[in-house]
Amino acid sequence: MFCYSTNDAMSRTTAFATPFNASRCDANKCARTHLHNYFYLKFLLLNSDDALEKIQANNELVICERKLQFWQRQATFNQQQYELDVAKYKKQFAM
Repeated sequence: MFCYSTNDAMSRTTAFATPFNASRCDANKCARTHLHNYFYLKFLLLNSDDALEKIQANNELVICERKLQFWQRQATFNQQQYELDVAKYKKQFAM
């Protein structure tokens, strides 16, 4: 596990004591976390020599993309900031 649990039962349980309210979160800040994970997993996928590592990274990439899409649908999401973050991570990971 690099960034996400691929155990479906574990990933669906919540650690929150109260119901999660996404509208109270900064969607871009949350998306930025998953965006960093996305580029890290892509980096592993492109540069690793270990087949098992590539398989794990690919499995987690699916989860990461789903989480990014969730935050992009939120009312507080700013597309311009997201594009700046993408450019920053592309430069950082040399992609």
